[in-house]
Formats: sequence, C-alpha cells, structure tokens
Amino acid sequence: MTPPPSAVPPSAPVPDGSGTGSPHPDLARLVTASVWILRGQTRRQAFAPTARILPLDSTGAPVGDPSTNLLAATAGEPDHALRVDLAVAGLDRVLTDDPGAEAAADPHRPRRRAALLTVRPGPLESLDGDHAWSRAWLVACAIVGVHPDPVYVATRIGWFDLTTPSAPVVVPRLRGPQARDFGRGPR
Repeated sequence: MTPPPSAVPPSAPVPDGSGTGSPHPDLARLVTASVWILRGQTRRQAFAPTARILPLDSTGAPVGDPSTNLLAATAGEPDHALRVDLAVAGLDRVLTDDPGAEAAADPHRPRRRAALLTVRPGPLESLDGDHAWSRAWLVACAIVGVHPDPVYVATRIGWFDLTTPSAPVVVPRLRGPQARDFGRGPR
C-alpha cells in the first residue's frame, strides 16, 4: 500500500490538514496516494473493493505497513458478522508486533489506534455499504481494545472521512510536463 517513489511525486498536492477534525497530514498523504495508485492500476470505473487497516500512533500518524486487503478471500458483499470478523482478524495481524503501541496507565483505556480505509467504485459520497463498514469497525475495535479512528472511503475521484460531515477531498489528476506541452510546437 505504500506508494512506490515514482507513483507520488514530492511536488504532488496534498490536502490541507490544518482544520479541526482533519486527519494527520501523513495519513492524508497515504489516503491520497491510494487514490493515485488506484488510478494507475485500473482504467475501468468498476473494480473489486478493498479494505485495509492503517495502524496509527498517538498523534494519528500512520505507523508500520497497512494490512493486506481484508476482502481478498471473500466473494460478494460481506454481511455485518463477516465484516466484524475480517476487521478483528486484520487488527490482530497488524497490531500483534506493533512497535508504536504505547503502554497505557489505565488498563481499561484503549492504548492503540487504527483507522480503516475502504476503496470502492462509485460516487464520492457515503453509501449504505460504507456505513455498514463503519458499524462493523466500531464493534471490531471494541473487541480488540483499539481506539477506533475514522473510516476513510476512497474512490477514483477522491476520498472522505465517513465520520465527519466535511466536504470530500477531490484528488487532482497528476499530469507530467509532456502532457501539459502536448500539441505545442517548439518554443
């Protein structure tokens, strides 16, 4: 899930994370990169959805690698129980050797954080399936004892945080210098 160096140029625009309730800038970059990677991997509007767990540190920055695709071994649309089982198993795998896990003074307080990133075809607006993942995510985090950070939904157009009523982030298309100069003659 970490983009190869050539997939995201350092000059690529990244959403502003300075507003209240906005994700950590590194997390916003990671989710934005997933949109660019999706665009590079598929040219069709229809593709198989994915769901990945992003382990976070106490500031909300991503640590370690995201999980593998939780939906890789499923066929069709999972129901609530299967979503919960997939999220619990993914959290267990990702957080087992989590180097960023911090010891909490109170054993009843969650000491780790994680976010869920779902990538799906369709419009850049919340759908019933997104809310079903959100409900399953809350249950899975409670079972494992992880602070449930938001569910982020990405499409080929952009991404949004399902839990905050903010505007979605439309990710601009990356164009190389040859695309901008197409059709122009020598200068």
